[in-house]
Amino acid sequence: MNTVATGTLDAGAAPEVVAAGAAPGQDLLQLLREALGARFGRLHPQIRDRFALATGEATAAYVGVMQVVTRSRLGWLLARLLRPVRVLPHQRQVDVGFRFDVRPLENRLGWDKCRRYEFADEVFEFRSNMVLDAQGRLAERFAGGLGMYIDLALGPDRLMFLDRGYFLHLGRHVMALPAWLGPGRFRLVHRNLDADRFEVVIDIHHPWFGHLFHQRGEFARVAGERAS
Repeated sequence: MNTVATGTLDAGAAPEVVAAGAAPGQDLLQLLREALGARFGRLHPQIRDRFALATGEATAAYVGVMQVVTRSRLGWLLARLLRPVRVLPHQRQVDVGFRFDVRPLENRLGWDKCRRYEFADEVFEFRSNMVLDAQGRLAERFAGGLGMYIDLALGPDRLMFLDRGYFLHLGRHVMALPAWLGPGRFRLVHRNLDADRFEVVIDIHHPWFGHLFHQRGEFARVAGERAS
């Protein structure tokens, strides 16, 4: 599987919030520490270790198979409408090769994320930046101007990423989207299986149109790109 590109998106007006002992470009865990606050100690230790960069490692890389990638008919239409910004795949397929690379942003606290699906008919790759905004909210920004605010939730064996509304961004300008204009409620569950393996389940459910997207896969951490 090919190595993904390493550019970053404009992260907008997010502040450079860094705790003592960490600096941008050195750590992935620091974003989780800031976003979870006092709850960070409850994060499962194997999940925590999965986001830690080894000495000299520039990227955390995860490889596996999406056993299920599916969508409704309306989900297909939404994915096709968003095709120019490449946010959602429109395919229905099983056993899709998948790679996910995460690197710290160099100039502020945050992540540069790249996902790569190996579909039978194409390679679908998209990227985003995740940062803390000026209000301390976790915000993920995609190419093409779409973004979403995210809450983190914890379970005994899982870390969950839950949307808390969508927005449009152009540089440092941000405009909240009304709920009816958003693609639906987003939920990603990272469930720990053991020290080496974890499951990811992604769902997007619209309050009017029901379930639009569902993905489920199993992955493992692999050696990431080394720092130059």
